[in-house]
Amino acid sequence: KRGAMGRRTLGIGVINFAYYLAKHGVRYSDGSANNLTHKTFEAIQYYLLKASNELAKEQGACPWFNETT
Repeated sequence: KRGAMGRRTLGIGVINFAYYLAKHGVRYSDGSANNLTHKTFEAIQYYLLKASNELAKEQGACPWFNETT
């Protein structure tokens, strides 16, 4: 808990990514999913950074900001 509060981690995960790929007609095993995977996680990263910035505006920088990577 101390670490989570010090870094204010967002705690985001991905579930059932294989289904998402199949729904979009690509297979993880043959490399055809590379572009979709990149675009999907790039969008996720963008919105996570946006959410993190909003938290920082509301609550200030997290206590361990200088210790995060």
